[in-house]
Amino acid sequence: MTRYLSIPILAILICIAAFRTSAPLVIKAQINGTTDGQKVYLKYADVSSDMIDSAVVTNGQFSFNTKLTSPRFLSIILQNEKEPYRSKGLNLMASEGTVQISGNLDGLKQSYELRESGALADGVTISGSPLHDAYLKYYTRKCVFDKERDSLFMKAYIPYLNPGKGKQKGPMQTGIDIVSKIDKVSNERTAYIMQYVGKNKPSDLLAFIAMQGINQSNITTAEIDKLVSHFKGYSSESPFYKGFLDKAAITKKTAIGSSLLDYTLQDIDGKDRKISEFAGKGKYVLLEFWASWCGPCRADIPHIKEAYEAYHPQGFDIVSVSLDEKHDAWIKAIKEEQLENKWPQLVAKAAFKSDIAKEYRINGIPACLLFDPNGKLVTRNMRGSWMDMILIKQYGNHFPH
Repeated sequence: MTRYLSIPILAILICIAAFRTSAPLVIKAQINGTTDGQKVYLKYADVSSDMIDSAVVTNGQFSFNTKLTSPRFLSIILQNEKEPYRSKGLNLMASEGTVQISGNLDGLKQSYELRESGALADGVTISGSPLHDAYLKYYTRKCVFDKERDSLFMKAYIPYLNPGKGKQKGPMQTGIDIVSKIDKVSNERTAYIMQYVGKNKPSDLLAFIAMQGINQSNITTAEIDKLVSHFKGYSSESPFYKGFLDKAAITKKTAIGSSLLDYTLQDIDGKDRKISEFAGKGKYVLLEFWASWCGPCRADIPHIKEAYEAYHPQGFDIVSVSLDEKHDAWIKAIKEEQLENKWPQLVAKAAFKSDIAKEYRINGIPACLLFDPNGKLVTRNMRGSWMDMILIKQYGNHFPH
C-alpha cells in the first residue's frame, strides 16, 4: 500500500480543503429611495474595514456574491458621490447562505456610525442569516441602554452645559444629577454585556460581543480578565476570536484599575519630564489631553482652573499633555489661557501618533483621565459635571458658592 500521496494529488486535496473553508455568501437587497447607478460597497466592519466587493443600484436593487472563511460583521455602504459624509449604510452579521435585505434609504444609518460600532439600522429587514438573528436578540436589549444614555446626554446634559444665549447655566447639582443617571445606565449596559457573555457558550459570535464589552469606556481590568477566562479552552482562527484576544490585551493596559504607564515628554522649556514625576505620588492626578486648536478643550479651561484652585489645597493635581504638532501654537495658547504657573504643561510632539496617545487610546480631545494616589486609573471621564461629582465625593464640596 502506498503510504504517501504524490505532490500533485496532495496539492489538489489542500486546495479542496481550503475551498471548503470558504463558504459562499449571496446578498440581495432592495433599498427604496436609492438612485440608479449609485455605487454600493461591501466592507468588513469588525477587526478591519477592508473592501470586499462593489455593486451598482438598478431599480433600487443590488447584490453581492462573495465567500467568507468565518462569521463576519459586514457593512453595506450606499455612496453619496456629491457629499460622501452623507453616505448611508447598514451592518449585518453573516457567514454563508443567501441573505435578503429590504428597507428604505431614510432608515439606514450614516456611514460613519457603522465602523466598529456593532450598530444595526432600525428601518431594515434582514432575513436568511441565523447569525444575524442571534446577534439581533443581543443587540436589541443593549440598544435600550444605548438609547437611554444618548437621550440623557443629548436632551439633558448638553442643554445643561449650553442653556442658550441669555440663559444662565443651572446649579452644579443639576449637572451632577444628570451625569449620575448617565453613569448608572452605562454601568447597567456593561453589566448586561458581562452577563450575556457569561451565560452563553463560547463561540465566534460571542467573541464579537465580548469585544464590544471591552470597548466600554468604564470596563475594568478585572472585567476584562473575566471575559477572557470565559473563553478558556475555546480555540478558533476566526478574526472575531483573535480580535477579541488582541483587544483584551491592549485595552487591559489602560482600563479602569490599570497602573500608570510612564512616558517621557517635554515641558515648556524643552526639558524631558516623565509622567511618573507627577502621578502616583500620593495625590489624585488629572491627566488632561488637549491642544491649542481644540475649541472644546479651550472652553473647558476656566472650569478646570476653578476645580484646581478649589481642590489643589486638598491634594488634587493636574498634568496637561498637549497634542499640538506646532510648538509655537502650544506656547501661545498656554500664555493666552494664563497656564504658565498653574500646573505642569507637557507636550507629546508626535500628537495622536505619540506612544502616550496610542497606548491610552486617545482618539479625540479633550480627554481627561484620573489617577489615584497609587497611580491606578480611576476614570477615563474626568470632565465637566463628572469632575465636579468625583471631586465632591472625594473631598467634599469646596467649590465657591
